[in-house]
Formats: sequence, structure tokens, C-alpha cells
Amino acid sequence: MPVSTAIMSQELNYKQINQKDKFIILLKYTYWQDGEMWLGYLEEYPDYMTQGENMKELLKNLKDIYQELSRITDAKVRII
Repeated sequence: MPVSTAIMSQELNYKQINQKDKFIILLKYTYWQDGEMWLGYLEEYPDYMTQGENMKELLKNLKDIYQELSRITDAKVRII
């Protein structure tokens, strides 16, 4: 089993657009490579890891997680 490389932290620009406002959200995330897969999670939602075959796919999946979790209003989601 391949060993993961060093864990990195970055910020991800996420453009939130609605009819009234346009703004950019900076999402901090942690990621690493394990074999051929890239794994990561948003620092705000560490319980929700995702993966991608490349960094582009991982970033898309992280944005999707943020979009989904930010829509949930009464959920029992742990936010740090």
C-alpha cells in the first residue's frame, strides 16, 4: 500500500452567485496524495472527506461538498 505524501493546506476560491449578490468565499482545505488518488477535506467540515483522480476533480468535489452542506439549515453538521 502506497504511503501518503505530506499533507498540504490551501485556500480555494468559491464563487457564490445569487440574484442579489455576487461574492467569493475562501475555503481552506487540506489535501494529500495516496497512491494515484488525491484526498482532502474542507477545514470547516473535517468529517466530510472526498477524493479525486486528479487535483481538478478533488477541487470540484470539495466545492460540491461546500455547496451541499451550506444549503442544509437544520442539519447536525459539525463545523469547526
